[in-house]
Amino acid sequence: MNKKDINPNIGNGDLGVSINNGDACTDCQSSLSDSQQQELNNLKNSLFYSVMFKALGYSFDNIFVCENNVKVSELTSGWYSTEKAWGSKPAGKCSHGGASDNTSQLLVKGGINKDSATFVFSPHYNLHQAAADLSVMATIHYMEDFREAINDDDLFGRIIGTKFNEFISILIDTTGSMKDSIEAVKAYAENMVTQESNKSQNVMFYFTPFNDPEYGPVMLYKDAEKLKDYIGSLTADGGGDTPEKCFAALLETIRVVPPQTNVYIFTDASSKDTNLLSTIRDISLQKKLHINFMMSGENIKDDSESSMQDYKDLAMSTDGYYFLATTGSSMNKTAKIMTYSNWQTIFLTSNSWSPGSNMTQLIYIDDQTEQIEVSVSGNYVNAFLSVKDSSGKELAINETLALSTNQVLLYRIPVGERLTPWTIFFKSNSEIEGQISIRAQSALQASQTLYDESTLLPISGTRPPVNSSFQLIISCPDCSSVDKIQFGPCGGNLKTYTEISTIPSLNWWSISNLTMTSSNSIFCTMISGKTTAGSKFERILSDKIQTSTLQLTASLARPVINIGEDAEINYQVNNLGNTQDTVQLSVTSPDNVTFIYNDTYPIDANEVLNGSITVKINSKLPGNIDIEINAQSIELGSRQGNSLQLSLIVMDPNQDITAPVCSVVSDTASYCDEYSPTSCNSTNYNVVISFEDANSGVDHVSYPYGSWNISKNMFTGNTSNVAYTVEGTISCCYNTTFIIVDKSSLVTRCGVEVKFDNTGITSSTDSISSTDNSSGIKQTLSLLLLTVVFLSKVF
Repeated sequence: MNKKDINPNIGNGDLGVSINNGDACTDCQSSLSDSQQQELNNLKNSLFYSVMFKALGYSFDNIFVCENNVKVSELTSGWYSTEKAWGSKPAGKCSHGGASDNTSQLLVKGGINKDSATFVFSPHYNLHQAAADLSVMATIHYMEDFREAINDDDLFGRIIGTKFNEFISILIDTTGSMKDSIEAVKAYAENMVTQESNKSQNVMFYFTPFNDPEYGPVMLYKDAEKLKDYIGSLTADGGGDTPEKCFAALLETIRVVPPQTNVYIFTDASSKDTNLLSTIRDISLQKKLHINFMMSGENIKDDSESSMQDYKDLAMSTDGYYFLATTGSSMNKTAKIMTYSNWQTIFLTSNSWSPGSNMTQLIYIDDQTEQIEVSVSGNYVNAFLSVKDSSGKELAINETLALSTNQVLLYRIPVGERLTPWTIFFKSNSEIEGQISIRAQSALQASQTLYDESTLLPISGTRPPVNSSFQLIISCPDCSSVDKIQFGPCGGNLKTYTEISTIPSLNWWSISNLTMTSSNSIFCTMISGKTTAGSKFERILSDKIQTSTLQLTASLARPVINIGEDAEINYQVNNLGNTQDTVQLSVTSPDNVTFIYNDTYPIDANEVLNGSITVKINSKLPGNIDIEINAQSIELGSRQGNSLQLSLIVMDPNQDITAPVCSVVSDTASYCDEYSPTSCNSTNYNVVISFEDANSGVDHVSYPYGSWNISKNMFTGNTSNVAYTVEGTISCCYNTTFIIVDKSSLVTRCGVEVKFDNTGITSSTDSISSTDNSSGIKQTLSLLLLTVVFLSKVF
């Protein structure tokens, strides 16, 4: 699904897409949260348990034979006793409550539920939390994929029924070298904030000042006026000589900002801390950030460890801009075009042109494209640029000129009904060094994944190892064909691959035996083919690739730990370079920017470094923690490094996994027996329900129908082990459904079901509960069994 498949009225009464997404998430959650998904052939038989369960009359062969106690290689939903109103229990359908179910004697394949923390009532309880975590992660992954597919955050927000915030991040250099340009920078930044806040009420801003040695903090502003007031108060002072602390401030910022944030950096100098550049780039690509540099100058010392090329490479690899605007007027002009709306690169070249040299480039305008951007950056004063459609009409005219400064010439041309292909012609009349970029404002989506040629597994680390062989797989849901794939250094000559394998059902295309010999280049992938509507297209994919001489693999010794326990990371670093190196290994967490592990190790050429790192986890609450491990070359500089992100689950060993219990004490639903479903609203019936929660306590209750004697503050304070009894009055037209939620968000429901036969007389009144347990004596025997099992483990 993409943006064009969705009714633009969604959120204004059209609920089709939202309902379909709800159905998809329900299926995803139901299957993945089922312990059966985790359990297949996971446990073993026990003669001891067999004897005890058979003595209690439990159907051990069907319930507690733990090998093949679920339907092999299939998932099946649970079954409640109340479903017998629609038919008898199907063969092979799971019992819901475990061995004590009324139907446990039937020939079925087990009982799977999440109503208790004992294997008597929930034989698969030990995997409840793992199954629930998997369900949550799968739902998040599904929604992230859906958001990326439609590529419109405002539309995505309307689909899920909420206003989706757009985020803009601004960093401003406040060192003394900015003194001559700080007022222009402040005015530009304030205009940007005004422009973005006028476009959307849901925009939020991150702001980070940086000096030297101080930088930060990263501040979040919801009020645009307050941010403009803060920007207006900035002054330029201190910092000493260049370079400054740009990279340190940028790293702290991108750890905090959400994915797909546009980041704008205002500075005039190169940066210290080039060892951070590898991590900055990797996080930016993972989060799909756009890093933009607005340079009010290009101050750099001859012996500086970094150069402006670092900024330009970072902008290129994240599909950002690098603009040099030395005056206030040029900054104001740039403000109009430095916004993002699905700009995708079609063509990119970085070159040096001698007098009289020229370039001609054909571009195809596909059905997904709304606008074309053609830009030339560098000293282009003595150059000629022409853009013509296939009829010969000139399109690079004053009406389409979006930006013209002494360093940048940029046209934005609406596509409309113009004929394709277009011809881009560039001629140099003097020595020129610069970049020509052609972008499309487009909804077409394509991505790439690298696989190791020998193992066919995705590469480990954010950067593939140099001189290795890979398989590249292209995914393009909007493509009907991809007939050409080109690969090579961005801005340079790309190698063409025509032997392309395809999986049409998945819209996948792949090439094999791909090698990258350079460890200092950023590699681009360009694809050509036809869209699903049949129009020809060309695109340079947004996710760029950079190799590394350091190959990094790492894993958590235990991916799940309890609160207060340490995490152990096993790692392997392979030096694929030709010289000895010193590797800086660091472990960080987005929740804690400071290093939680940092050390250096020597490693010879073509040698492997193995080891383990013990990391202290300070989390006080259960949840998922992202941990980053980074291997950075000290000898070869910022361009040689690799990183991995590991996901650690922190559990609370005392976590509440027992839902509340409830029961129907009495009801007068039999009073409804004189009425039919068409005349039932003339009388009511009463229901008395008791409930309690033994662990975290009752948090709240809900009910769709009826009037209940429940006070506003009934569940404040400590409600653990507090027994409640409530009474409700409900119309005979409705069943009673009473839902209890505890403070750990565990849910139980109970109630009364009213049914009418063909004569209009109530045929039965069923008590509905979240478990389907049998008689009290069997419950007592079950508790006795638990005691015996406990004693058997102790002695």
